Amino acid sequence: MEKGKKLILLFSIIVIIFGTSIYFIGDRKKTLKENSTEISGMKAYFELSREYLNESQFTKSEEAFKDLKELGINEGKKEDIVKYSLLRAHDISFYAEGKNKAVEILEDALELAKEINYDNIEDVYFELGRAYW
Repeated sequence: MEKGKKLILLFSIIVIIFGTSIYFIGDRKKTLKENSTEISGMKAYFELSREYLNESQFTKSEEAFKDLKELGINEGKKEDIVKYSLLRAHDISFYAEGKNKAVEILEDALELAKEINYDNIEDVYFELGRAYW
């Protein structure tokens, strides 16, 4: 296994299992960006954004999710961006600060879903309807 993939796997495990990853990965963001590929890098950024959210570090959480979207665009994984956006909107909707942000995330996801003819576009509409409610 090449060095970059081992690094991503290590970061993913730290993020998922220990929840203290924000302290380890924060300074390694550039390294993660440079070595991230395919779904594993997107998953690492998603879990990192969740950990920041759990720690009420909304700005850092938003940055990690933005990095996920950037990586997905660069890797041509737009469908995965839509899927992660649905999860992100769900997670963030539980915070008072996140109610409007969830709508914004889902509106962006709907736009992307239409662009790529997303097979499960009804899921996006459903979640957007719940977020408006």
